[in-house]
Amino acid sequence: MDDVLYLDTARVGQMTPAVGRMLNGIVDLNHAIGSSLYFSDFLFGGYEALPPQYQLAGLNPWQGIEILKDSFSRFVFGHSNSSVLFSSRSSSVVLLASQMIFSRCRNVLVTDLNWPNYGRILESQIPNPSCNISRVSIERLVFDERLSAEELSDYLIETFLSLECDGIFVPAVCNRGVVLPLERLLKALDSKIRFSVIDAAQAINHVDLSWASGLADIIVGGTQKWMSAYVPLSVGLFNRESSREFIQDTLSRQLETQWQVDPLLRFTQRPKTCLETVNLNSLFTAAAALADASELTENFLPIDPGSLPPEWIKSCSSHPTLSSNIQLLDTGHSLSGVDRQLMDCGIAASELQPGLIRISAKSPLGDSEAARFIQCLELYS
Repeated sequence: MDDVLYLDTARVGQMTPAVGRMLNGIVDLNHAIGSSLYFSDFLFGGYEALPPQYQLAGLNPWQGIEILKDSFSRFVFGHSNSSVLFSSRSSSVVLLASQMIFSRCRNVLVTDLNWPNYGRILESQIPNPSCNISRVSIERLVFDERLSAEELSDYLIETFLSLECDGIFVPAVCNRGVVLPLERLLKALDSKIRFSVIDAAQAINHVDLSWASGLADIIVGGTQKWMSAYVPLSVGLFNRESSREFIQDTLSRQLETQWQVDPLLRFTQRPKTCLETVNLNSLFTAAAALADASELTENFLPIDPGSLPPEWIKSCSSHPTLSSNIQLLDTGHSLSGVDRQLMDCGIAASELQPGLIRISAKSPLGDSEAARFIQCLELYS
């Protein structure tokens, strides 16, 4: 897909070159040695643990499960001190986080920019009538009133306190491209929040999350979107001193008492207790994606819409201090029925609702790319 104008990173990212080489290498390795002790050595000891004749091209990013955890912690937080969970489904980690938040909290603040399915999981874990979810509407404030990051954080701080909340479950970046001002929010409420869950599905390898290391209790993300690892892998990270032991103890109890715990989560935490056959490809592709991942800088720049018609952007843009590399375009052209024609022209895009197009790309959209996008939309709509 090298010639495709890929505008769908927020859904499933493209496969990086190292990921492609890793998947080819895994196929070749399994063809050569199958499920042998050599493969077990490779799984836990990494590429260097293989005999030289089996150190195949593409496999070198894999250094074992524990090294992958350390590498992921370094990539997100800048250090290897945090604990890292891997799961085959994000809902498994969200479920675990939801159980934890209601173990400590009685009133959890969420927003109308939260991912709906995560909200349903959180609601399913309300243990008794004394616990509550307070849903705060901020979409209008963000897109209509265009509040700045400081104004939005002040509003959320005031609302959290007025509703007497003690927990919070919010996205770092929502699927509509809004970067919530969580660093300022969590610092201001540090003494009031008993447990915090950050949805980083759209944030890892997209925006800087190093600030969250000592502020958020647990961060839930994945590798198939902005990391372009292709094979879905859910990741949970926790490092906050006040809750780290509590999270680890809760996880340990689950592994001991609940047989239905996600098998990849069980395998990567306690391999000897996992009695299911587990698909491990997501671990290998995550390691390869980390090898290819672009380094974040302090000079993060939101996507520049280039020469896109300004009327497409005006009605659905947030304040620049809340912007990300996800841009919403109110084009007036529905992709319904023409997405295949666009793909035939080498353009991959997604539509949130009729006429509302989401562009999510790792680099700004240039003038020539914008012109190509406009031409195809007008041609087929």
